[in-house]
Parts: sequence; C-alpha cells; structure tokens
Amino acid sequence: MQTKSKRLHFIRYFIGFLLLLAVLYGAVWGIIAYFIDQQVTLTRQNNAPALTLGDVSIGGFPARHNVKGTLRYEIPDTENTIHVPQFSLQSYFLPGHDLFIDLPEGLTFKSGAEKPLLPSLPDKRVNFAIKEADFDVRIPKSIPAQWTYQTLLNWRNKQHAYLPIHNFSIQFEGFKISGSGSVSLDQKLQPTLNLQTEIYNADQFLETLKDHDLINRKLLMALGFLASSLTEINEDTGEKYVALPIRIENQTFYLGAVNVGYIASIRWGSADSLPAPDQ
Repeated sequence: MQTKSKRLHFIRYFIGFLLLLAVLYGAVWGIIAYFIDQQVTLTRQNNAPALTLGDVSIGGFPARHNVKGTLRYEIPDTENTIHVPQFSLQSYFLPGHDLFIDLPEGLTFKSGAEKPLLPSLPDKRVNFAIKEADFDVRIPKSIPAQWTYQTLLNWRNKQHAYLPIHNFSIQFEGFKISGSGSVSLDQKLQPTLNLQTEIYNADQFLETLKDHDLINRKLLMALGFLASSLTEINEDTGEKYVALPIRIENQTFYLGAVNVGYIASIRWGSADSLPAPDQ
C-alpha cells in the first residue's frame, strides 16, 4: 500500500510540475508576444511614412510566434517602392534564433520615375514581381527601432549589422533562384549582399535580363556561355540549375563576375526628421 501511495504522490507532483511548466511557458510566450506588438507599433511610428504595416496579427501559440500582415516600403531618397501583399514571420524573436520568412503572394518592386534603382542605366525602370518566396535567416543582435543614420552607424560599429541567410527560395515568372548567403551594411551604411545561388531554368532568367535590357548583348552572350558550361543537375529533383554568385558590393550589382550596374544610394534620415510617437 505504501508503495502504491508513493507512486500516486509522484504522479501528482509530476503532473503538477508539468502544469507549472505549461503556465510559465504560456506566460513567457505571452510576454514576448506583447513586446512583439510594441515593437510593431514603434516600427510603424519611427519609420513612417516610408514604411506602412497593415493587418498585423500575432499568433502561433504554443509553437513559434507567427506575425502576419502586409507591407509597403518606399526606399528613402530613391522613389523606389516595395509592396508585399502578405507576409508571415515565424520565430521566438530572440537574438540568435532563426526567423522563417514566408511571402506566399510574393512581392512587387516598382522603380521611381525620377530615381531608378540602377542609376547606371537611367533609361531602364527595374520593375519586377516575385510570385512566392521564403527565407530562413538568423536574427541579429540589437536591431535598432529607428532606422536613422546614427542608429544604424552605432549598430554597425557594434558589429551587429550582419544577417546570415541559411537558405532561401524565390519563385519568379518562369524561373527560380535558391541558395544561401548574407546581408550586411558597409562603411557608408549601404547594403552589401553575398549570395551563393542555384538558378533553375537559367535560359528564362537570361531571357528576362534581355527583355528588360539590363545588360548589353556582349555580356548576355558571356552569361549564356557561362550558364551552358556550368549547368548541373539537382540529385533530389532531377532539375537543371546553374550555380552563380550574386553580389552587391560598393553599390555595384554583380551576376557572377559580370557588372550589371550600380545601385542607387540610400540616404538614411536623422532622428529629427522622424514623426513624433503620437503622430
């Protein structure tokens, strides 16, 4: 009888311990969700009117937090606009944790009439659409709430302005690009991009470059020759792809070793130019 009683006591204590853990986990999850909501509000206020976040919701309990919404961002001083009809961010939103980004309806990029994305090609308006995309990135430390020149400079000086991309997949019309890499800020606080990519249906990718007249005929032929000589086969899917590094360095956009053009400079504002929190 004593043995049975001890077992019952152990089971009660064990169940009670599990219930306590569940309550504590739920409380911590809720606290993080509260801070996420506060961060969304601050991000809206501090980056208006360039950034618009709409229909934001936070769910996912008891698993990772799942932040859903819509986004529109006018890149400062460039008149270029990014529109995301729907996004999903899944993570515990702590530094060092993975962040899974899903854009089920893709995004559209519209180049400004006066200040195009590629100033080296002033007559070319780089407008494009992504059908679908997903990313797995590592959350960097101490991301500033206000994206001003000084806050970003301090962030970079702490060596935190580095975003590892574990893997990504972007589906365009007729071709797909997947791979891994990183995004960071250079000394002038301009974005630096380093990607190791696999381009599926590379012929259509080159055809898209041709249709938009982004590179001249000679470079297009060089890329075509390179693509045909570097074609590989994905052992899992049997699809053909071309491994091609994609870089943005010193505001210059490269496809492999081919210089496509230079990227418009981003001029980050000052804290004085931001709206007050209650505006």
